[in-house]
Amino acid sequence: MKHIFISRHLTEDSPFRKTFASLPHIIHDKSLIQFEAIAFKYTESIDWIFFYSKKGVDFFLKQTSFPPQTKIATLGKATAIYLESLGYTVHFAGMGDPYMTAQAFLDFAKAQKVLFPQAKNSRQSIEKILGAQIFSQPIIVYDNQPIKNINIFVCDILIFTSSLSVEIYYNNYPQNEKQKIIAIGKTTFETLQNLGIENIYMSKYATEEALLETCISLL
Repeated sequence: MKHIFISRHLTEDSPFRKTFASLPHIIHDKSLIQFEAIAFKYTESIDWIFFYSKKGVDFFLKQTSFPPQTKIATLGKATAIYLESLGYTVHFAGMGDPYMTAQAFLDFAKAQKVLFPQAKNSRQSIEKILGAQIFSQPIIVYDNQPIKNINIFVCDILIFTSSLSVEIYYNNYPQNEKQKIIAIGKTTFETLQNLGIENIYMSKYATEEALLETCISLL
């Protein structure tokens, strides 16, 4: 029997919960980050809204709306699916890799105004990659801070869903060469590499389905 940690709270309909309900392994799902809304407003007309995550969607839409002609873009497929489930049309969806997504998005949004709802500690990857090729307007819609006094069972497989979660975990627990590590995307993968972590695997896409596929392959 294996113990698997994932750095997010899994919903009841998560593919992890459905799959592991019939497997002799235990999933430990726990977010290492606490979230808090930040008041904001924007007044400039924009061509696009680019969402990095579902959290960005939630915190943005709780406070405001946007004109129907505004186009929507996302960093990954999961956020696009989430927006579509809310009734929105997504005009561009990346595959989670910041560099590849930025280059593909540029074909649609070059020299256009793009609003980026994001966390206070956002790495602003798309804005930094594209630079002056688009007119970026970052807007902080929520704060993301480490949870203090975390208590996590020592697991065989660790699944990290953000770079910040990686940093929080290894600030509290030592590296363990026996553990296998899964990163949700390239940025998280590189954060692990920079810490000298070995046995890292990266999911094909930044979705729970892809993370699950990678996890199953390691069991």
